[in-house]
Amino acid sequence: MFPELSLSPLQYNVETGYLEWTLPIHVHQLTYVLCIQYTPKYPTVPPKVNFLAPIPFHPNVQANGAISLLMFGAWNYVKTIGTLKDCIEDMMLAPLSEYPYNNEADSLWRRDPAAFLAHHCA
Repeated sequence: MFPELSLSPLQYNVETGYLEWTLPIHVHQLTYVLCIQYTPKYPTVPPKVNFLAPIPFHPNVQANGAISLLMFGAWNYVKTIGTLKDCIEDMMLAPLSEYPYNNEADSLWRRDPAAFLAHHCA
């Protein structure tokens, strides 16, 4: 279905009622894993997306790994898993300072981008 994506099999989470996928993304020669959760109201409601451990040190990623899809514009059913992956990889490479969720990472990014990249890529 998405030959360029490496997705785990779709799983049903009995506790949440969500369908879940895990998706590896590659940034700065590091691999992170996203958990994408589709609610029963999908596609009218966007999926929930969060990083699994290790959680990246990044201005747009909360300490629990959560990110907000609002930073990628209004949700609509036309957006695909590939679109989400591309947007998140772009965000990881160029933080969106208007949506800080990690104040420490955002402060470092604004104050000293080279130091942020050294920490972020470690």
